[in-house]
Amino acid sequence: MNKTLYHILLLLFLLILIFKWTSLGPDWLRPQEKPEDVSLTIFAAASLSEAIPTLAQAYQQEKPEISFQYHFAGSQQIRTQIEYGAQTDLAFFASAEDAQYLSDIGLTQYTSSFAFNELVIIVPKDNPKNISTAQDLEKPHQLILADTAVPAGRYSEQLLENLNSEYGPNYANKVLNNVISRETNVRLVVSKVSLNEADAGIVYRTDTNTTVQVIEIPDQHNILAQYQLVLPIDTKNQKEAREFADFVLSDKGQDILRSLGFLPMKGE
Repeated sequence: MNKTLYHILLLLFLLILIFKWTSLGPDWLRPQEKPEDVSLTIFAAASLSEAIPTLAQAYQQEKPEISFQYHFAGSQQIRTQIEYGAQTDLAFFASAEDAQYLSDIGLTQYTSSFAFNELVIIVPKDNPKNISTAQDLEKPHQLILADTAVPAGRYSEQLLENLNSEYGPNYANKVLNNVISRETNVRLVVSKVSLNEADAGIVYRTDTNTTVQVIEIPDQHNILAQYQLVLPIDTKNQKEAREFADFVLSDKGQDILRSLGFLPMKGE
């Protein structure tokens, strides 16, 4: 056998050996594939406009190949959009009712509660009507609530009914007579109260900021709003969407929600 043929055969043998070693050998010898980039579309209640991006940023530290596109609106709007064919990978609602509706009509493959929220009263920084308790809401003033089409509006009216037992049977009616506007989401309520366009409003605790004063509601009468996430039946990124949902429900995700003022599912 001449030297040239010998070298060719030796080279082929070595190539075959290398192929088998790297394909069957230990992980550190096999070439590592880069995870494919995936963009998740997230629909979420307006009261989650800080929480969802914060959770996503923390998740991207573990999964940098995942990017996010957000759409924030009232829970009722999101429910209707999904019902009529809007494409999203995950939806986050401020009520169990909207998530259950989508589940009942067969548009979800997975749902889970992931946090709780509670209501507070807000007034402008200068508090022109000197409102300091929930009972003061029955005095003449200008009040803004979320519309009853969205969870915050329904929770607010339920809260007022609860307070009848504390302040008298006509309390809720007296308060509702002071309503001058109903907004499509809680962020608009906060904005208008901060601009002194109203004397008071009722919002989620997590939507308050330094532009308003917060007045607490007696715990025994307050509403615990249950937040739910939904994985739609037609998501294009089922695996990645479910993994992000699992992150939200994990200890790390729940700690983030707690830091933002939510009452988490774990350790609440």
